[in-house]
Amino acid sequence: MNSLRLLAAVCTAALAAGCASGPYASKTDRPNLELESEAPVVFLNKDLRRVLDTGSPVATRTAAKALSVQVALRNRTDDEILHLQAQTLFKDDQGRVLYSQIGSEPVWQPMVLTPGQTVYYTQSALTPEAVKFVVRVRYAPGRVDDDDKD
Repeated sequence: MNSLRLLAAVCTAALAAGCASGPYASKTDRPNLELESEAPVVFLNKDLRRVLDTGSPVATRTAAKALSVQVALRNRTDDEILHLQAQTLFKDDQGRVLYSQIGSEPVWQPMVLTPGQTVYYTQSALTPEAVKFVVRVRYAPGRVDDDDKD
């Protein structure tokens, strides 16, 4: 009976401390996906932080009043060729992604960065409703891992 009271007290303390969702934090293989609501550039692979540097994105309006974004992507390595893809999600003033219907997702633009090279990735929204954006960068599918290089 005493152990039951102790268990109840521990559970009550855990609930009071805000642990109602359980002892385990959810994990994702896309570590920065949750940052898309606040960060202008998001890396979808952990290792990209080691090899890729970005400048601050520059956002302007085109003649048609559409939002246009440019961001510098620099290969920080001295000996690795990076095979990447970048995609821009444009959002309205409520934070909703524009053109998110099935079949109309923004295309992933492939790019190859040689050691030390900087590429300027540029995208423009299709309509003036876009007021926010997030640039997503990931390794190109099917890339050769460092373990496979010889």
